Amino acid sequence: MNNLSFTAVAPYLSLIVSQASKKIAASDLNDLILEIWDLVKDRESVDELSYRRIDPLPHKKLKSAGFVYAVDRQPTWHCGNPDKNLMNRENHIIIVSEENKYLAFHISDTGVRNSVAANISAKTGSGVIKLLDLLPPDEVTNAFIGPGAKRLWLGGVHSRVPTKADSKTLTGNELESALDPTADQTYYLSAIRSTPNIGCLARANGRRAALGVVPEQSRVWLGPTDSWANFAETVSALLVHLSNTKKNGVKSPSIYGYLAQRVTDLNSIGKPYEFALTPYDALSEESGNDDERQIALRWAYNSYFEIVDHNRISPTIAGKPIVHEIKLKVYFDGLEIGSAIISFHLNKKARLVLNKSEFNSNGLNADIEEEAEDVLGRQNWFSLYYDSGHTVSGGAAYSTRHRDIAFDGWEFVRINKKFKFWREKPVPSLGPLNTSIGTSDSLFCMIANHWPDLMNAGAQTGWLACDDGSMEMADFIHIDTIKNKVTLIHVKGSSNKKSKRKLSTSDYEVVIGQAVKNIRYLDKNNLVEELKNGKGKKIGEAVWNDTNPGTRDDFIKVAESLGSNYSKEVVVFQPRVRKKELERASKLQLPNVDAQRKRQLDSLLLEARMAVQSLGATFRVIGEDD
Repeated sequence: MNNLSFTAVAPYLSLIVSQASKKIAASDLNDLILEIWDLVKDRESVDELSYRRIDPLPHKKLKSAGFVYAVDRQPTWHCGNPDKNLMNRENHIIIVSEENKYLAFHISDTGVRNSVAANISAKTGSGVIKLLDLLPPDEVTNAFIGPGAKRLWLGGVHSRVPTKADSKTLTGNELESALDPTADQTYYLSAIRSTPNIGCLARANGRRAALGVVPEQSRVWLGPTDSWANFAETVSALLVHLSNTKKNGVKSPSIYGYLAQRVTDLNSIGKPYEFALTPYDALSEESGNDDERQIALRWAYNSYFEIVDHNRISPTIAGKPIVHEIKLKVYFDGLEIGSAIISFHLNKKARLVLNKSEFNSNGLNADIEEEAEDVLGRQNWFSLYYDSGHTVSGGAAYSTRHRDIAFDGWEFVRINKKFKFWREKPVPSLGPLNTSIGTSDSLFCMIANHWPDLMNAGAQTGWLACDDGSMEMADFIHIDTIKNKVTLIHVKGSSNKKSKRKLSTSDYEVVIGQAVKNIRYLDKNNLVEELKNGKGKKIGEAVWNDTNPGTRDDFIKVAESLGSNYSKEVVVFQPRVRKKELERASKLQLPNVDAQRKRQLDSLLLEARMAVQSLGATFRVIGEDD
């Protein structure tokens, strides 16, 4: 088939950027094109007869080579056996450009683009690809990220809780000024569109075009071009700017420093407690392979993973990195479909390298299990959360850059031998919860017997109602008619039964999430309405007034009489934190793990307090005074 004229080529400017270890000649570019074509044929059911080279692509300095090809795919809405009469033909283009040992790959099919990037990263084969390295994230950041952010894609390093988005996208002008130093410190920069000072971005109106960047994937994108000359000039300008930035030691501005930062090793990482596949949402502006996006979204929203075991495999050769191994149970649509083993390490450029991805099927669903092998082998798609505050996500590892501000809303109470700090509720053998509260050694019983005077173990006073259960407002609601105050009390037992237990953030994440989610019940109207809705529940019978039994109807009447000028309070009672241990950890300095946990916990509680205070309420957290 005849070559395609370069005058017919005006690609959407989206590039993977790499660097060669030696000078690349025109013949090397041709060899590289053939290597990529082999990758395409191995991966896709392509029409090999559709392969067409593009005429020599002229430019004064930029060397380029490329080809186009066609792929026939079933429509995403079609199921069952493939139907040749229902195939969508997609025409794709691949162009590789080189200048000053920097190479830019334009690949229109996202699946092929990811495959090429993976082969470069793994240095697969013996050809030109083995001479290449993806551009390190810090070099991408220094060269291509600037002020005037128009769009930010942020990924979360916090654990997945209902009250905080796993990831979020912001749109506006100068978004660096919209970042919240407290609320956004648990997000990392996944992708960005900003306006760095690069000549090719200047526009006639005096403004600059916004350049998109995904640092961890060595990707930049700008948008449509109107000709080959426009595309080539822009690519050349970006590669020249990259070279000058590195030569002159230019650093990216620190205006995004509030966000979580990449870490260069995993030596101080803690225990993993959650594994998840996160939605494929970065760069949704680009057109690409819809099949890839559908698979990613299907697994992001329908899968669940249980961590069974984890190991650190120390290197047998000096200087080699520690390998981290995770063993998982894999669930899809609520059913266990198999198990998996994933191992990885960080290379010298702080990129995640997958050592092993093995899926073992239990034979329940052959189609989805084939996908499982594929998605679990994509290190850019999974997130792994650790109790040390680290998160592996998007092909890198991050640590929250917690502000050095201590949470000062702690109170500590003595928990005598009558009560167990790890037992949240009375054991089921004591009978229904509504009748067993107050009769045993649980924290619920401690509240029922002594609230609000836990400090002195005084008798319970005021109106107290338990609302434990699904769709609860709080574990307990307290109304002080003398002080005219409503308190929502959230109780959680320590997951560690040791008397000398250390700090833990994960023990607080769920209960803090519940507390923040339910602050709307501090509003009298919402409170009264929900109290009425719960009258028929058995737990609705658990009401006390100055230690005497009361009724839900009486409690509702007291709530209705509050008026409009009443005080509001949210309390979390979780004795995982001991006073002595908090004082010890407060004196430690980073990178000590306990100091890191202390800062992580401070961040979680400060953010919760901000949410509570936004409704004019106070926020207290109660631990154990030992």
